[in-house]
Amino acid sequence: MLKIRLRRMGKINRPYYKIVVCNSSVASKTGKYIDTVGQYIPKRKPPVIEINREKLDSWVKKGAAVSDTVGFLLKSGRSVEEEKPAVVTEAAGTSG
Repeated sequence: MLKIRLRRMGKINRPYYKIVVCNSSVASKTGKYIDTVGQYIPKRKPPVIEINREKLDSWVKKGAAVSDTVGFLLKSGRSVEEEKPAVVTEAAGTSG
């Protein structure tokens, strides 16, 4: 079964991911992939998501399944690790 998923690359604490098409039974053991569809760089501000839509669509038509994480990236266009909003609290005892 073909799967479209992320493949981690880069150095320690500087990851980037290739979005690849792979055979799910072989890739987990060997790391081999068939084609590169795009890339995802989460450490940049804002995070970079580059996807070749033509390649992606052609592989999906051939029967490749999209992983949950890649599906989230395709839908939202945002990073997986969403930044949490800052919490503002009022100082106690200011009414004086």
